[in-house]
Amino acid sequence: MHNHTHPSQSSPDQPTAALTHSLDCHFQRQDKHAIHQALWGALILTSVFFAIELTGGLWFKSLALVADAGHMATDAFGLGMAVLASKLAQRTNCAKHTYGLGRVEVLASLLNGGLLIVTFVWVLMEALQRFQSPPEIHGPGMMAVSLAGLIVNVLVLTKLHPHHHDDLNTRGAYLHVMGDLLGSVGAVVASICVVLWGWTLADPILSIIVSGLLIVNAWRLLREALDVFLESAPAKLDIAAIEDALAHQPGVVNIHDLHVWRIGSQQVALSAHVTVTPEYFVPETFRALEGMMLDHFRIDHTTIQLEPQCLPSSND
Repeated sequence: MHNHTHPSQSSPDQPTAALTHSLDCHFQRQDKHAIHQALWGALILTSVFFAIELTGGLWFKSLALVADAGHMATDAFGLGMAVLASKLAQRTNCAKHTYGLGRVEVLASLLNGGLLIVTFVWVLMEALQRFQSPPEIHGPGMMAVSLAGLIVNVLVLTKLHPHHHDDLNTRGAYLHVMGDLLGSVGAVVASICVVLWGWTLADPILSIIVSGLLIVNAWRLLREALDVFLESAPAKLDIAAIEDALAHQPGVVNIHDLHVWRIGSQQVALSAHVTVTPEYFVPETFRALEGMMLDHFRIDHTTIQLEPQCLPSSND
């Protein structure tokens, strides 16, 4: 026989779990507000510079700047989706959407990943066309606008960088801006090549290199967003470790139908059927298991079905 602590003795730990959950919710709300503000700032800066770059491209007759302005327009659209998704995700659950609208952020990251791939294909086609017939570029004007673009993209990236690991939505927006930043660096280098040596082919070559670097991150973003929609378990959680932790709780005899999935980019849910000995078939056992999932694995949406162990009859 194993010596088990009676379930009522675990009750002092429950306020700790409840306090942890309350603090987590508070900081999540603060983080969501900070992320939303950062996305708004990024959207405003990107939209303003899109207008400046388009005007400069038309004024200096630079196809490269007009093309980059088109890229900025795509980024502004992606950031706009991210802002809308961030706002919708802050809404509390309602009668129709009982888990809230957290997956709107995942949908936005999926669309942003798709936009990045479309942008890569467009840049590749544009670059191939420029290899055949390189456009005449006004080097000094291109350099001035591309340097301004570099400064703006650094400012936007500074706003988003503290939050780019927080959720898929912000990561998608961050990748868009990172593409702009690398594109601006490429445009500056290309403009130097045009001004000093008249080498216009530097522009399409650098565009392909920059887009190739981004496509790897875009694919990772798409794959992770698809994992959420397919209700895969988060990669950072070890399902075997979760099952083992449940199995070693006092009174637990068996675990079956264990499921772990993500509701949104941050919210993780768990459901399981747990068989316990008759003396542990009490509400305190459920609260202890729920608190352990929150404290050890940061899972705050827990549904555990307790089932009493069927003991053999004394007449058998």
